[in-house]
Amino acid sequence: GHDAAPVARALAAALPRVSVLTTAEAVAQADERLAYFRNLAFILGSVSLAVGFLLVTTLMTVSVNERIGEIAVQRALGVQARRLVGQIVAEGLALSMIGGTLGLGLGLVTARYLDSILGDFPGLPPDIAFFVFQPRDAFTAMGMLVVAGALAGILPSWRAARLPIAATLREEAVA
Repeated sequence: GHDAAPVARALAAALPRVSVLTTAEAVAQADERLAYFRNLAFILGSVSLAVGFLLVTTLMTVSVNERIGEIAVQRALGVQARRLVGQIVAEGLALSMIGGTLGLGLGLVTARYLDSILGDFPGLPPDIAFFVFQPRDAFTAMGMLVVAGALAGILPSWRAARLPIAATLREEAVA
C-alpha cells in the first residue's frame, strides 16, 4: 500500500552498500539491456533478408538464362509476355516460401535447443524463456519473404519477356 519510490530511497539511505531498485526501475534496466539484442536481431534479420533476396534473384536469373530458348519458343507460339513474367515471378515466390518455411522450422528447433541450454544456468527460475515464438513476427517475416520473392523474379522475367524472338531463336539454334 506504499509508493515504491520513497520506500526505495529510504532503504538506499539506510543501507548504502545495497542497491535498491523498484520493480519499474528493474524492468527499465532489463529492457535497456535487452535493446542491444533486439537491435542485433534486427540487423541479422535484415542481412538475412538481403542475402535471401540476392540468392533468389541469382537462382531465378540462372534459371531464366538456361531456359531462354524455351521462353523464346513460347513467345513465338504466342504466349503473352505478362504470362511468362507471372510464371517466373511465381517460381520466385515458391522458392522464397519453401526456403522461408524451412528456415522458420530450423529457427524454431534451434531456438528451443538454445533455450534449453540457457535455461540450465544455475539460479535461474525454471519458467524463464529466452526465445519466445511470436506468430505476428513470423507472419511479418513471411510477408517480407513473399515481397522479396516477387521482386527477385521480376527483373529476370522482365528481361526474358523483352528479348527479340527471332534473334533469340537464331542464337539458341546456333548454340
